Amino acid sequence: MKSEKQMEVYKRDNLIADIIFQHKGKENAIGIRELALALREKGYKVQDDHIHIIVRKIIFDKRLPICSNVHYGYYWATNKKDIQFAIDELRNKIGSLQERIELLESFIYEEKGDQENA
Repeated sequence: MKSEKQMEVYKRDNLIADIIFQHKGKENAIGIRELALALREKGYKVQDDHIHIIVRKIIFDKRLPICSNVHYGYYWATNKKDIQFAIDELRNKIGSLQERIELLESFIYEEKGDQENA
């Protein structure tokens, strides 16, 4: 049996999935602020900066075709083009992150005695 808190999280997550389902295709995406506002209007206390974490969990737990784009927001993928758009953005993020990692790694060097501080 689920606790009351687990049931509230379950209901909230289903509401989020339902809201995003109504936003099919990247052209109809819903932004984080708008999604958080819709949740608050339904009585769920959620901060804008927690939406990403919650939606990520929903995507994996429920295995839903929810996509996101930094310029559009969250949307329900309805075709290959929607999904490919999201995949391309994720790959670009990976590339950008790898560049940042390599830059930061270039600042790491070992001096005598630095091994203890590394």
